[in-house]
Amino acid sequence: MPRKQKKKATKPVAPPEEMPYWWVKEPNPARNADLVARVQLRQDKAARRGAAHDDLKDKGNELFKEGKYEEAGDMYKRAIEVVGNPSFDDAWAFPHTHACMPSMLNLIQVFLKTDDPEAAEDLATHALRADPQNVKARYRRGIARFETERYRAAAGDFGTVVKLDPDLKEALTWYRRAKDKEEEARDEDGFDYEDDHAAIDWLTSFREELAPDAWEDDPHPDDDTHSNTSDCDHEGNGTPCRYYNQSRCNRGRDCEFSHTPDIIRSVRDKLGRNVCLEHIFGICTHGLDRCYFSHSTVYLAPEIRTGKAYKWWEDKKEVGQRRQEYMELRVLVLLLLTFAVLTITGVSQEVEGLFGTPAFPSGRRQQLLDERAMNWGFTNDEVDELLCQGVKPWDDDAGNVMAFLRGGY
Repeated sequence: MPRKQKKKATKPVAPPEEMPYWWVKEPNPARNADLVARVQLRQDKAARRGAAHDDLKDKGNELFKEGKYEEAGDMYKRAIEVVGNPSFDDAWAFPHTHACMPSMLNLIQVFLKTDDPEAAEDLATHALRADPQNVKARYRRGIARFETERYRAAAGDFGTVVKLDPDLKEALTWYRRAKDKEEEARDEDGFDYEDDHAAIDWLTSFREELAPDAWEDDPHPDDDTHSNTSDCDHEGNGTPCRYYNQSRCNRGRDCEFSHTPDIIRSVRDKLGRNVCLEHIFGICTHGLDRCYFSHSTVYLAPEIRTGKAYKWWEDKKEVGQRRQEYMELRVLVLLLLTFAVLTITGVSQEVEGLFGTPAFPSGRRQQLLDERAMNWGFTNDEVDELLCQGVKPWDDDAGNVMAFLRGGY
């Protein structure tokens, strides 16, 4: 008599999530119509902002020609703000850089004319993060750095300008001047202030353990999924509006909750909704009805890779990689919050000696070593340059990129 074969044990399958009463399948005609309307709204608003920007820029140009640099600067600042950027004097970032690039470049020149090289360098760096090959921004940043006696960084900018525009003879002249000044600025003992990687080699392994090539490039700062509608800047009380992200909030600006992008926990779709990253990663525990964010990926904007649309959320390998990066980011945020608490309570002073740099003489050398200790082994100038090239300082190839950029002439 044949033996009965034992049935293989099967893993229990979780029942499908019960859809709430308000749920509707997507895509659908109503959502599609909303998408068309939002695209038209963005285009109309961008056109109005562009016209206002050009008008203010032209007024600034006239004042600049008359030698009224302060008044011209005010016009350029207003032009930068009118395209959707925050108040210039209070801003730490400009999300709509491309839309106001001409005014930014002109304002950099104003800062140089009014003996404010620090402001000129800072604004030029913002411009270069949006457009690393912008010759005017890099050339003017080189001048600003030269005036603040940061000669190696200045030489790097001028050298890059010469590569991008060999016909700009002034850049080659500035490059040679910066290299000469760099040699003169060395210590009597031959110490190179801006090339002392050996002092903190331990940071290399530390940064690989904490954040090994963990972050993707940010979306284009002028991506219309993040801008040009009233939803983007409605902060409310700071708590994400669940109803808005479920496409059923009808209170508009009267809503007490936030309609703004949440770039840490979600990704914005073409309807302006924040889509839950943890849902995409398969780790959201709140469910469709209770989660602050949308669980629909239908209207997410594909990324453009090698000229083709790429829906990364449908690629299991990509989703797995981003899930790992997301979890690492959560750990990093937790570490930063812990450090902030320790700093506030004064406990950090007791443990600072465990991680601080060795005792070196005060001055420029100590400053650069401190910068490297805070910046994954790079100086502030080097970090700015890496970011302008689209490279994060903790990327595995950051050192190779910086070595290439230092190639010089």
